[in-house]
Amino acid sequence: VLAYVAAPPLVRALATRVRGFAGAISPAAALDAIVGSGDALLVDIRSAADKEAAGVPSLPAGARVVDVELAAVADRRLRASLRDVGAVERGVTALEIASLKRVGKGTTVLLLDRRGGDAKAVARELAVRGFKRAFVVAGGFSAWAGARLPTKASAAAVRVEVLPALAALSAPRGGSQRVALPVPRAKAKALPRGGTQRQLPGGR
Repeated sequence: VLAYVAAPPLVRALATRVRGFAGAISPAAALDAIVGSGDALLVDIRSAADKEAAGVPSLPAGARVVDVELAAVADRRLRASLRDVGAVERGVTALEIASLKRVGKGTTVLLLDRRGGDAKAVARELAVRGFKRAFVVAGGFSAWAGARLPTKASAAAVRVEVLPALAALSAPRGGSQRVALPVPRAKAKALPRGGTQRQLPGGR
């Protein structure tokens, strides 16, 4: 009986040690945790380009969600001098998440990436820093969208370009159209009969 009662916790602890983080949950379970629990926090670590292209989860008001873009070392010389660029990028991302005011070591953190690989690496880094409830959304946003869970366009994808007045309306084939906004013309005042035109200062 003792073995039966103690086995599940031992198995979970062993699995956690092997994985290096708390575990993976399905997108539907992640949504339930975010909506039903005031403690769970969804952290979307995808790049801005991925969010603009694929969209973001659509969650009800009050749901705890934050965007922390996966850190990237852009400088080529610095990348070449590092032993493990990926480890540095994952470590910086985990540090950013751990530094959030709304996150504590007892917080249930649900990491969402594109397909699941990056989230696992960041979850391991969080576990090293004492976060024992760092989970990964299995399959990433691809699985979220595939499960037909609510999504919406990223706010960064909505861009409005205002061109100078009277700019030409032109666009190459296959390109995005650029529309010039019309500017109201000032109404010309008629001169009285027999009146003469006066030249304004500055030659106007």
